[in-house]
This record gives sequence, C-alpha cells and structure tokens, in this order.
Amino acid sequence: MTTTRKPIQIDRDKLRAEVRKLRSEYVFFMLDEAIELLPPAKLLKIAKKYFDLKRLRPDAEQVTNPSLLTDVKRFEKASLAGEYYESFGVNSKNYTQKSAGTSAWIAEYLRLLDRCVINAKKSNPTEVRQAMDILFGLIILTARCTNTARATMSTSRALGGTK
Repeated sequence: MTTTRKPIQIDRDKLRAEVRKLRSEYVFFMLDEAIELLPPAKLLKIAKKYFDLKRLRPDAEQVTNPSLLTDVKRFEKASLAGEYYESFGVNSKNYTQKSAGTSAWIAEYLRLLDRCVINAKKSNPTEVRQAMDILFGLIILTARCTNTARATMSTSRALGGTK
C-alpha cells in the first residue's frame, strides 16, 4: 500500500511577509530561480509589466538552446570583462552590503553551478567538468583579487597611507 503525501501548502501572504525580511541579494536569488521555474506565458505576463519586451528578445545566436559550456564561457568572458562590476561607495553603514552587480554575478554563478549538477549525469561529462573548472577558476581568481586588495591596503596603511 502506498501513501501519497499532499504537497505542502504555502500561504502567499506569509511568504510575502518573509520575502520582505530578506536581504536584497536573497530576493535577487529567489527571483532568479523563479524565472527558471515559470512557464513562458506566465513569465511574459510578469515581464511586460516592468520591462520593454523588445529588449528581452533572444539574440539570433541564442534562438537555439546554447550548451552549458557555451553559457559558462559567455559568463566567464563577461566576468573577466568587468560586465558585472558596479562602483559601490562603501561606508560604515553599508560595508556588509553587496552591489547589484555583485548580487547579479552571484545569482548567475549559482544558476550555472546548479546546471552543472543537473547535467552531471545526463550530459557529456567532459563538457560538464570543463564548465565546472571554469566556474571554480572564477572563484579562485576572485579570492586572489580580494587577497591582493587586502594586502595592498595593509601595505598602504603600514607605509602611512590611507587608513
């Protein structure tokens, strides 16, 4: 005898209240996941309220679904070109916040990493590994840049520079 579980019901008002408590970057991540889950007709209905739909049409080369590796290489190129960079004035009140560009980069990174995991068993393993190597390489590069920036700031302070 099999028992079927009822899907968990979610009170939309309670969900909205909880979303309002989230830090903006988590709202960004949640929205990014929702975009993937929505069927095209519902996505169109929402998008047309907020955006010029002409700007959202796929480019000619994207009409066919690009491979995971193609998408990861495109992300790597955009990352290295600074397309996610956004100037962000840090002060004592916002030093723990992230710029919108950083939140966008993290959301796209996580989306691509999730695709790697999903594709691990059903796609070409060599391609998935190459995609993961590129993504992990970007994280390593980011850590190196952060450490270099910290070292430069420490050296500057030691030499009597900015504090």
